[in-house]
Amino acid sequence: DEFSSLAQAQQAENPWSLAIEAYGRGWLYSIERDTSNHHGGTHRAVVGPIPTQSGRLYGMMAMSAHFLPGQYSVIHTHPGPEAWWVLEGEQCLETTRTTIRAAAAQGAIVAEGDTMRMVGTGNGPRKALVLILHDADKPGGFTLDAAIPLRRCR
Repeated sequence: DEFSSLAQAQQAENPWSLAIEAYGRGWLYSIERDTSNHHGGTHRAVVGPIPTQSGRLYGMMAMSAHFLPGQYSVIHTHPGPEAWWVLEGEQCLETTRTTIRAAAAQGAIVAEGDTMRMVGTGNGPRKALVLILHDADKPGGFTLDAAIPLRRCR
C-alpha cells in the first residue's frame, strides 16, 4: 500500500508489515490473508501468495531497486522467498529452472533457495519494490553463487 510519506506508512505498521520510503513515497509491505484492508493507504498491488511454511517465524527485508536496461545483479540465493512489484520499466529474472519476466504494475516471486540473477530489460529504467522473507532467528541477505548456470533472459 502506498502513502504520501514514510511517517504515514509507519503509523499503519503492525507485526505483519514493514514500512519503507522509496521513490518519494511511503510504502507498507504486509503479509496477510485479507488483502482488502489497505491500512489507510492507497492499494497498489497484491503479489502472492508468497510460499511460506506454516508455523515458521519470518523476518522481512524490504528495499527498492533501480536498474537500467542491460544492468544485472550478481548471481545469488536468498534464505527465503523473494517478491517484487515493478513500478516502472521491465525486468527479467534468470534462475536455474526458468526465466520470470515482469513489467510495470506486475509482480513476480521466486521461491526460497532458487539461484537467480536480476536483469534490467526494456527501453527505460526499471524501478521496483522488493520483499525478502527469511528465518526470524537468522540474518537476511544473500549468498553468492557465481558458478551456477542459469536460464537466459534472451
